[in-house]
Amino acid sequence: MNGLFSTTRYIILIFFCFVIYCTAFLLVGGMVDDHGKNPDALLSSKQAQDMHLLSDHPIPHPELSPEQVVSIQLTALQQNDSRTNEGIVVTFNYASPQSQTWTGPLHRFVEQVKSPAYKPLFQFKGYILDDLIIDGRKAYQYVVLLDQKNEATLYLFTLRQQRAEPFEGCWMTEDVEKVEVERSIYYL
Repeated sequence: MNGLFSTTRYIILIFFCFVIYCTAFLLVGGMVDDHGKNPDALLSSKQAQDMHLLSDHPIPHPELSPEQVVSIQLTALQQNDSRTNEGIVVTFNYASPQSQTWTGPLHRFVEQVKSPAYKPLFQFKGYILDDLIIDGRKAYQYVVLLDQKNEATLYLFTLRQQRAEPFEGCWMTEDVEKVEVERSIYYL
């Protein structure tokens, strides 16, 4: 009788723990924010909105050269609509998956690109692409931007040819760095 009592008590204890676990799961899973919406659903909705924006714009293709990718991004930023940020969305499309992980999601990328370091990318009248340097699957493109006063700003675009699907063979931007002229050998 003692063994049967222990087994019954053990089963009841497991059942009780299961009920507590299920109740806690339902409470946490059903938690809502102040507006009566599930916060996880809001996050998914925001991600879905980002993906919708991204799918409506040009995307990387293996046939595009590194120079073409940089030109697409520069033109998109130059023509950016400050209300919709469509030019920034195009630029984000051509950022490598690793870069998107570092700088994304899209709304965070928009904030970063609008920082003072990147302001010249939105207010230039023309640009000059210097000779492209390709080292294996990496490419380096110096770009001189000319503003309305014909003052130059130098940027270095670093691109990498992707190995994994869905972008296998595509050149995508990993980094864009403003280069101080004093540190640059570009003008020597």
